[in-house]
Amino acid sequence: MSFDIGAAFVGGLKNLWNKATLTIVLALTFVYLLQDFGIDTLTAWDGQAANAPLAIGSSAATGSLLLLASTVLTVLLALTALRFYSSGSSELEESMYKENLLMPAINFVVGGVVFSILVGFGFLLLIVPGLFLLTALYFYSFRIAVEDENFIQAFKSSYSLTEGNRLELFGLGVLVTIPALIVSVISIPLFLIAQLAGTGVALVSMLLYNLVLAVIFVSILSIAGQAYNQLLELQE
Repeated sequence: MSFDIGAAFVGGLKNLWNKATLTIVLALTFVYLLQDFGIDTLTAWDGQAANAPLAIGSSAATGSLLLLASTVLTVLLALTALRFYSSGSSELEESMYKENLLMPAINFVVGGVVFSILVGFGFLLLIVPGLFLLTALYFYSFRIAVEDENFIQAFKSSYSLTEGNRLELFGLGVLVTIPALIVSVISIPLFLIAQLAGTGVALVSMLLYNLVLAVIFVSILSIAGQAYNQLLELQE
């Protein structure tokens, strides 16, 4: 038995059509909007109120708190999504978003920073090492969220889990990235409108733009969840 790119891709898309996905997407959309409020508030505080239609006043403290809150909520939603899309369930269980969150969240953040540094450094070394590390270590987040491993253990587990299937996983990554980039580019006008319009139009535009980003995010995780479960089966 070998890794099936098509099954992971199609299975991931099919697994999006449920109430749990709708809940995660809507939650992410509003969390992203909270981040926008924070960014614009800090922008207004920096004396650029004309470029900050979603600013809530012009306080550095308010903007920072909004950004902190949105970051924490984004991490918690990411852990929830990772658990859900690797569970094989069509329902969002309470344990996915209520139990054992603190240490996985810390390892998720630290692991994300280390992962970005490693992959970024790899890309500086003629790109290929970066692509290798990206593919080999990608599933560290699933190991943290699902198996409660620390980020070091998670990197080791992902490296072992992907061994022998990295070319196929790279192909899956390309298959997922191309449509994601196309949709992202198409949605850019919504972001530009928000920067040029008044508060009301900017709010609607950013909600729609964030909705697109949230759909792309959960789609990638859903497909990755299918790939992760395939790899676990192949490893047995």
